[in-house]
Amino acid sequence: MRLASADHFAGFAAECALKAILLDYLGGHLDRSSRPTHPELTGKPYFGHANEIWGQLAGTAHGRTANQFTIFLSGPNPFNNWNVGERYSDGTHLDEQHVDDHLNAANKAISMHEQAKINGALS
Repeated sequence: MRLASADHFAGFAAECALKAILLDYLGGHLDRSSRPTHPELTGKPYFGHANEIWGQLAGTAHGRTANQFTIFLSGPNPFNNWNVGERYSDGTHLDEQHVDDHLNAANKAISMHEQAKINGALS
C-alpha cells in the first residue's frame, strides 16, 4: 500500500463526507465562491480541510437529531496530524497505524452521511 497516497485520500474523503453532512443536515450552504459555510461559523469564512473542519463542525451540530454526530465529533480530532501539503511529501515518515487511523475516521464519517441519507436525518 502506498501510505502517502492512502493518507492523502483518507483526509479528502473525510473532508468531503463532513462537508456533505454540513450541507445536507446541519444548515450549511455554499457561498458565492461555492465553498461550504454556515451562519454560525466564526473566524474563517468557510470550512477548511480535514484537519480544520473537525473542530469547526462541532460548533454547528445541535439538538437531538445531531446527537450521534456530536458525540463522534467530540472525541479527539483524528486529523490533527494530517496536512493537505503531505501530498508533496515522500511519505517516509508515515506508518500503517497513522494511515489506518485516518482511513477509519474517514470511513466513519462516510458511514454517518450514508446512515443519515437512509434515516432522513442525523441520528
